[in-house]
Amino acid sequence: MKGHVQKRHFWSGVLISCLLAGVLLVHSLQVLSASQLAASEEWGETAVAPAHTLTASSGITPPVTSTLYLPIIFSPPPAIALQPIQAVCATNSWTLTWDDGGPNVQAYELQESHLSTFDQPVTITLTETQYVASPPLSPDHLYYYRVRALALSGVGPWSETQSIIGSFLDTFDDPNSGWPKVSDSNYTFGYINGEYEITTQQAGAVYRPISPNYFLNTYTVEADVHWQGTATDGLYGILFGVVQDVSQYYLFSIYPSTQQYRLLRRAADGSFVELVPRTTAANILTGNGVNHLAAAWDNGQITLSINGVAVESLTNTAITGLTGAGVGMSPNPAHPAAAVRFDNFQVLGCKTPADSSNTPATTPFRAQPPLLTFDTWIEE
Repeated sequence: MKGHVQKRHFWSGVLISCLLAGVLLVHSLQVLSASQLAASEEWGETAVAPAHTLTASSGITPPVTSTLYLPIIFSPPPAIALQPIQAVCATNSWTLTWDDGGPNVQAYELQESHLSTFDQPVTITLTETQYVASPPLSPDHLYYYRVRALALSGVGPWSETQSIIGSFLDTFDDPNSGWPKVSDSNYTFGYINGEYEITTQQAGAVYRPISPNYFLNTYTVEADVHWQGTATDGLYGILFGVVQDVSQYYLFSIYPSTQQYRLLRRAADGSFVELVPRTTAANILTGNGVNHLAAAWDNGQITLSINGVAVESLTNTAITGLTGAGVGMSPNPAHPAAAVRFDNFQVLGCKTPADSSNTPATTPFRAQPPLLTFDTWIEE
């Protein structure tokens, strides 16, 4: 009888211990939220959370913990549309905008490159959906852009590419910026001491290297120019409205020795048409003085300036479409051995795909086949 009583007490104790363990088990149940997870340090990592942690204790052995891990699933980042570029050509600045990717997007990654392949791009991370670019003027003035979304679940696909041609500036400090470097018995083109120089031994021609900039519709071309040496009685100037095969262009030139300027147009047949005859301008510096020349070209409207002063305004629509720019000189037949130097050559303007049916990635002149670098012309 005593033995049966002891057995009943034993099984009662076991039952009570199990009940107590069950209570402890229930009270130990924990659910961890996503906010309790450690933040991912890099984009693209997948977060994993412990969904339940159960702890059981019977009071006899050490507590036993079992953790079940469940993945937290995020939606993939959306594709982002990059809107057409809005440009302010006068300040060489433009605004890029793109779609809002929604609440799951943490930031946006914008890339800028001079190549459509986006080799060695500049990468900018932004939380806004807009970016204003104001790059410094340089010989590399074609820009490509693309954008994508960044989220905890990873990175989205790249948008379609938008591109723009900005303003061009060559200070000639880089001797490989793309201008012609040629030499023969009659003339030499080349870089020297941070300037671009034309030297001649023969008169009877306009020597006219073309700038390596991308061609534009509307722009202003400017340059600082001066004679180098003792022969200072010929003409020098800047070219604009240059067509791809260089069969047509405008030549805005000055004669420093007589303080006169002139505008010529080269026609497709090789002749030169005088649009503005020799006209006196007292602000032209003589001798080896540096003169700043500028010619604005806007759909046939031409404005000519010398040393910051507008001297002529006229309309001529003989040349249309995308055109380039360059520099030129012609020595006085009495002194054919002459040299002129150019510095700070600028083409101020811009072009986006919305400007015309032509894409902005038109071929720069430096990529064209080699052409003759002078035109026969006899000073009357």
